[in-house]
Amino acid sequence: MSLMESFLKKIRQKLNTIVAVSEQKKLSANFANFGLFQIINYIVPLVTIPYIVRIIGPEKFGILSIAQAITYYLWIITDYGYSISGVQLISQSEKDSKAGSKIVKNVFTIQFSINLFCFLLLILIFNIYSPFTAYKEIFIFYFFSTTANILLATWLYTGLEKVKFISSLGFIYRIIYVILIFLLLKSENDYFLVPILYSGSMLIGGFISVSLMVTKFKYRFNRSIPLTYLTFLRQDRQIYISNIFANLYRNSNVLILSIFASEASVGIYSAGEKIVKAIQGTFTPITQSFYPYISRITKTSQSQSIRVIKYTIIFISVIAGSVATSIFVFSDYLTNLAFGENFSATALIIKITSPVILFGVINFVVGIIFMINYGMKKEFSYSVITVGLTNIVICSLLSYSFGAIGTGISFLMAEALMLVVMSFFIFKNNHKWKVVDGN
Repeated sequence: MSLMESFLKKIRQKLNTIVAVSEQKKLSANFANFGLFQIINYIVPLVTIPYIVRIIGPEKFGILSIAQAITYYLWIITDYGYSISGVQLISQSEKDSKAGSKIVKNVFTIQFSINLFCFLLLILIFNIYSPFTAYKEIFIFYFFSTTANILLATWLYTGLEKVKFISSLGFIYRIIYVILIFLLLKSENDYFLVPILYSGSMLIGGFISVSLMVTKFKYRFNRSIPLTYLTFLRQDRQIYISNIFANLYRNSNVLILSIFASEASVGIYSAGEKIVKAIQGTFTPITQSFYPYISRITKTSQSQSIRVIKYTIIFISVIAGSVATSIFVFSDYLTNLAFGENFSATALIIKITSPVILFGVINFVVGIIFMINYGMKKEFSYSVITVGLTNIVICSLLSYSFGAIGTGISFLMAEALMLVVMSFFIFKNNHKWKVVDGN
């Protein structure tokens, strides 16, 4: 047994002594189901992106990447932070169907209202910004994925700790997407099919999800369920603002680069970024499984909560660091295997951004799992706003000066800065958690 394996075994044993047996079984089941979901959700890009870029080329892939980046902004706006706060609300509702129906109805009402506003905003953008007009169909096709994301309601199943439904839905719509991509995408001129198949497959999963809510979980949306629209808007605005600004440093780089570089350069950068994010996403089963669990136990045992978070960070950091190192070392081979000679420059982007795998995983645990559950929503929001605004400046300067390489450097700098800023606020507010630190 290697030194690392021995170390990880000790950390895992330590977690086992802290977490109750009954909770271990639930966490294991959630981890397994989240694992299946993420294998599908993040392995799919690793399978389809190489095929897509070989068929449509860097320029068309760059156009799709720009459209998808803008669509993701609309995802964040429409979500209103319920991918985080919704999990907490449902997990603390004691599985009361009436309370759950109230939460679901309010969340859906808010999200669909914002979704309509975003669609009108998108139409307005076409009229005032001519470069997007030529590809407005692409943007509209991608937009329907925001509606599908609402219907999927991943936050609901995560909060209920019924992750098997997420994995099942993910399997259905992702497999449909993969099959249709390989069957129908045959030439560069077929590039418009990518957003159609992407959004269409998600909508199928979304409709199934709503059916499950009504038939399996008995959620109701009738008049007897009160609609406290303004209350739900006010209580989640900090998470909402945090998500918007998080998007500025996590997903705005493609758009910023598109201002200073060609579509081909955007495609080369986006290919590398997507690979790194896809690999980083494979850690989501661990972080997502622990989030609702930590939300529950923090209310009853802060000392246990702190200890679980502490050892989770150590455990996941060792693994993520090892993966990031491997990606850095084998980036040239990985790029050639995945994308071919036309994307040889992507290898350097992967090298530069590979540490994001480590920083991103730690930031989720520290920011979402720890800060949100320990009354530091405002501080977390400040951290994200600071990094988001800083990244706009840094990314603009580096993208203008160094093109795609500068964009990759700014992506890495933003993730590292996020950890530094959050750490500052955590230790500044140690009175909120220091009382249990020694337990």
